Amino acid sequence: MKYWRQSLVNGCRMFKGFLSISVVLLASCGVGPQFSPVPSQCALDVDFTAQEVQYFPDLVQIIGQGQSASLDLVRNEMTCREPQSDAIAVINGPAAAKVQEDIGAFLNGTGQIALRQTQKPSSQTLEDFVGQRCAAVNLGFIFTVEQPTSSVIGCQTTDLSKSAVMWKQSDGSSNTVEIAALPFYDPLLDQVLGSHVTAK
Repeated sequence: MKYWRQSLVNGCRMFKGFLSISVVLLASCGVGPQFSPVPSQCALDVDFTAQEVQYFPDLVQIIGQGQSASLDLVRNEMTCREPQSDAIAVINGPAAAKVQEDIGAFLNGTGQIALRQTQKPSSQTLEDFVGQRCAAVNLGFIFTVEQPTSSVIGCQTTDLSKSAVMWKQSDGSSNTVEIAALPFYDPLLDQVLGSHVTAK
């Protein structure tokens, strides 16, 4: 696992424009997840709770209580900028509030990488398995980082995004796939992995 985490860090550093992954402890927030900083034009109330999250190629927009703000996936900062394209995914209910919390932790430097495992069919290559699942949630930019003993495949919304979902075949089982991503991608992964996943 240590090597897997380090592979992600090294691979990301090699890939231009990709987020350098560091694993840190998740700290608890005060009254409601706060963002650092939110532009004054779309500042959120202290008790703001997201009721809906819309994913766009360059933004993750949180909406609720007549307010909204977005995480800019290229600049890794909050913005008031309105989306310029259709949403690629929409999340509602408690999962939206969890995404809000995860974005707040990420921007405040208290977030952590979510690690999970899933199983792929023995007849399917890792490339095909990842490609199908990334396409299903519109993470259409796919790249590969070669490592000494294996390949790490990443997928993200566009080539300019600074965060991605990373996939790797387990060293212990050819059908086990290890996945690493920032937690605000979890609702998208849940859509394509369902119950066939184990948190790590």
